[in-house]
Amino acid sequence: PQSESLIGTKSSDQWSGINELEVALVPGRSLMAEAVLRKTIVHSLDPQWSQSLSILDQQLIKLTGSEEILYLPLISRQTVVGILAIGINSAIFSSLKSHINQMVLFAGEVADVIQRHQNRSQDFKEMLESERTRREGHLKELIHEAGNPLGIINNYLEILGIQLGEEHPVQDQLHIIKEEIERVGDILRQMRETPEKEEVPVGMLDLNAFISELVKIFRASISARQNIEIELQLDQNLDPIHSNRNSLKQIFTNLIKNASEAMEKSGTITITTRGQVNVDGKHFVEIMVSDQGPGVPDEVMEHLFNPVASAKGKNHSGLGLTIVRNLVADLHGSISCRTSKGIGTEFRILIPH
Repeated sequence: PQSESLIGTKSSDQWSGINELEVALVPGRSLMAEAVLRKTIVHSLDPQWSQSLSILDQQLIKLTGSEEILYLPLISRQTVVGILAIGINSAIFSSLKSHINQMVLFAGEVADVIQRHQNRSQDFKEMLESERTRREGHLKELIHEAGNPLGIINNYLEILGIQLGEEHPVQDQLHIIKEEIERVGDILRQMRETPEKEEVPVGMLDLNAFISELVKIFRASISARQNIEIELQLDQNLDPIHSNRNSLKQIFTNLIKNASEAMEKSGTITITTRGQVNVDGKHFVEIMVSDQGPGVPDEVMEHLFNPVASAKGKNHSGLGLTIVRNLVADLHGSISCRTSKGIGTEFRILIPH
């Protein structure tokens, strides 16, 4: 029983029409309720009940394929933990009369087993909750400590910028680094302060300009390590969109990073935008990020956006694409992937326009 009702769930396909059964524990409502409330065996052959069977009792008689029904409450330490509904007829009931005590003992043993299982389940839930609380506390401590070196780095960048002077050519790069440090700080604050899911704030964004600015960072960093080019094919007629700048930055960061790692030494990453995409009558902006890598293996492709899937080796969990999928979903968009062995991989994102 759960508070003022008895809850039953389907345990086999024998009763195809029932997935869950909830019975109100109200006196006189049904024989099942009477058996629970009285904590005793109740059956439909009893003249007290035979002429006033509820629809529930009649349906259970039909489902058991019997003429009558007997309810045997499962009682452990004076608490009803469940009930057995047994289909019977007059002949069966006559043979059961002499075994009522054994039936009650059997029901008690079953009830004790159920109670122990429920207690263990509750203990396990409490243990998990305690562990979750401990981990959350530890995570908050780590997040707090991570903010300290970020603050120090940001201060030194300010000092460095002043020492170099406003006209120095590296000022743009310093500005980008400070922006990224601030973004890391924002992510850490969200992890610490927002355990529940919130609506992602959006604002007007020139997507093409945003992508062009972001690509400057990756061209500098990727070219320094690999012979990889980033090609932009941007729809010049694309209007500004309502979206979240930080979410899109994290999406592009993960996809471009994955593409560069997939190609290892050389190749081209192509980023394409296209406006006026209509899907089922809804307008979207299309963003595509493609590479010229070896393609995604079939076994990884099957579970591509799950944390366990990665084509990068044992030190990578594939968590980046899970984050991308969640961020796109938060923007009410969708993401898909197509890949060809030896040719490359393309991710297609649709963002509401």
